Amino acid sequence: MIKIKIHDTLIDIVERIDSSKEKDIILDFPIWHPILHNYISLKVIKSKAKKKKLIITTHDRVSKKVGQSLWIEYSMIKNTTFLKNDKSSNIMKHNFTFWEYFKFQIKYKINWKHILKPKSLLMLLYFTCLMTVMVIREKMNAYNP
Repeated sequence: MIKIKIHDTLIDIVERIDSSKEKDIILDFPIWHPILHNYISLKVIKSKAKKKKLIITTHDRVSKKVGQSLWIEYSMIKNTTFLKNDKSSNIMKHNFTFWEYFKFQIKYKINWKHILKPKSLLMLLYFTCLMTVMVIREKMNAYNP
């Protein structure tokens, strides 16, 4: 975990990310840090993380909307062992809307190489039908409370 202080600049943060040898980059920002509200700064941080998973821990809920458009994962939990634990992925079902969780599942959890094999085209058809049914059910529940 990389602790960011309120006076740290973008250059300081990028240097810490480059020197980090961890598999996942977890940045612990203080509340109302100016970089959290700047789209371009977050884009630079995301690009420096390269293919590593970037997680920002902060209690700043306003900045979460800026970073989510860049697919940056946010957490209010500062315990690194809990964040790295596979069982913690169930918490996301409760903290996100259906579409946010659906996008997360598509991006991180599905092994697309396995699904797109010629033998598993039937699996792809099943998956799309399943998602369509889920969307239809959600829309029907929205109109019929």
